[in-house]
Amino acid sequence: MKLNVFLLGSSLAIGPDMQRYLYDNPLCDSIEVCHGNKGNQGSTCKGKLFEGKSKGRIRLGKYDDIFNCRWEVKVPKGRQIKFRVQQMKVEHHKTCGNDKLFIIDGKKENGDGDGIFARLCSKNGGGIHNGLAAIKSPNGVKIDPHLFAKQSYLTDTNHLVFAFDSDQSTRKGGFSVLWEVYDPENVAQATKDALKTMRDDTTAAIEAFLDPTGSIKKKAQPLINSQTKIGANAAKVFDHVERMWYMCGTASRDPTMANVLRNNMCQNKLANAKTFKHCLNQEFIAWADENIEGCKNSHIEKLKYKVDNLVTKMQEKACGFKDDKHC
Repeated sequence: MKLNVFLLGSSLAIGPDMQRYLYDNPLCDSIEVCHGNKGNQGSTCKGKLFEGKSKGRIRLGKYDDIFNCRWEVKVPKGRQIKFRVQQMKVEHHKTCGNDKLFIIDGKKENGDGDGIFARLCSKNGGGIHNGLAAIKSPNGVKIDPHLFAKQSYLTDTNHLVFAFDSDQSTRKGGFSVLWEVYDPENVAQATKDALKTMRDDTTAAIEAFLDPTGSIKKKAQPLINSQTKIGANAAKVFDHVERMWYMCGTASRDPTMANVLRNNMCQNKLANAKTFKHCLNQEFIAWADENIEGCKNSHIEKLKYKVDNLVTKMQEKACGFKDDKHC
C-alpha cells in the first residue's frame, strides 16, 4: 500500500497543526488513488486524464475540507503544454501550506519534490500566490506567479499534472486553469529569425570591435578578458529575452500569429561600436514592443536596460582599447 493512500485514509487523525504543513507533494500520486473519493462535505473527486485534445479546462468549484484530487494532461512527444490560471480562490498561506494546487512536470515527478513548477494558493487581497520555495523550484528560481495569470505560461514538458489538496478548515471558491498544446515549430519564423539576427549581430560586433589582435591602445589581456566577459553576458541577456517571449510574449499566446519584425533599422550597423549601439537599441525596443508587450512592464524595462548596458560596455571597451571611431 502506498504511503499516500495511508495518509489519505488517516488524515483526519493527524493533528491540525501538523496536517497543515505535512505535504510537500500532493497526496494523490495517481488519478486512480483519489478518483471517486469524497471530501468532508460530500464532494467527489472527478479527476481525469486529458489526452488526444489540443486544449481544455480544469476547474474546481467551492471545495470541501479534506479534499484531494488530481488531473493530468498528456500531449504528443515533441510538443509542450502551456497553461493560464483564470481563477484562484484558495485559502492563503505564505507557503501555500494549507489548501494548495500543485503544478508538476509529470515526467519528473518522483514523490521527492522533483518536477514541481509551483504550489499555488490565493494571495492576500486576491490574485495568485506561489508558495514553493526557490530551492525547490525549477533551476532554483521561484516562478513569479503573475506569469501564470497575465498570459499563458509555457512549460517544457508534454505531461503536466494538476493536483489539489485541502486541509480541515476554511473552504474557498476553487480555481480554474486553461491548458493548451504548444508546438515550437508553429512560432512565426520571421519573428524567431529577427531575434536570432540581433543575437548573431551582437556576437559578431563583440568579436570585431573587441578583437585583441592588430592595433590597440593598451595591453591586450584586459581586452581579451572583456571580450570573453561581455560575450558571456550577451548570451545570458538574449537567453532571458527568448524566455520572456515564450513565457509571456506573443509566442506564449498564439504562436501562429506572433508579430513579425525584421531587422532593417540600419543598413550599416557594424560600421563601428557607436553605430551598432544605436541600431541594436532601436531594433530591440521595436521588437520588444511588438513581441513581449504582454509581460510585466518592469520586466520589459529591465530587459531593455540590460541590452543597452551590454552594448554600452562593448562601446566603452572598443573606444578605450581599439579606435576613436567607436567613441
